[in-house]
Amino acid sequence: MLRYPSAQWKSYVFLRVQPATSCVRAFDRAACLTTKASGNIVHVNHVTSREGPIAYDPRCMKIINFILGAIAGLLAAAAIGAVWSLIGLATGGRAAWMAPVAALLLLVILRFNGHAPGWRRATASALLMLITIAHANYVMASGFIAASTGRGLLDALSLIGPDMAFAVVRAHSSPWEWLSYALALLGCLVLGYRQPGEFGRPTSARKRSRASA
Repeated sequence: MLRYPSAQWKSYVFLRVQPATSCVRAFDRAACLTTKASGNIVHVNHVTSREGPIAYDPRCMKIINFILGAIAGLLAAAAIGAVWSLIGLATGGRAAWMAPVAALLLLVILRFNGHAPGWRRATASALLMLITIAHANYVMASGFIAASTGRGLLDALSLIGPDMAFAVVRAHSSPWEWLSYALALLGCLVLGYRQPGEFGRPTSARKRSRASA
């Protein structure tokens, strides 16, 4: 730990030094502190302001990022499932070809939201894919019940339960559709762990290297 005095604020900025090949700039609210000593990157763990110290808690940030990521993933799964179900209801089928498309969309969303490659992203993408499949098929099963009973779609959504929806899906799904679901889940697991063009090591490998070091 280094204590770097801040002349303008009469307090200290606590810095943690990590070896690297280039330098970065650590900002407080008054001035830019550029450190370029022996090729070290400086990370700001505690900064000050006119109102007082601003504490940085990595655990709190991890929890917040996890909650926000979970909400974003669920919203994405709900949106993709809704589009999938609308296509299925409009075409009068299950639109099983949407399963690989939904898997690719979820993988792109997770990757560009900053989720690192590894088993965590693979598991998250597979769970979101299961939610998307269940959501889309539940709505399409409700549409079938609504058409059969002469009810509206909203009435059918509140009328049937998961067991009836699964029975309708199982009775009207072909082996090709189940195969497309299985391929989509497999693609989520494989490409969630590592995608083409990702040169970083997965999360588990990074943890093992840190532990050995």
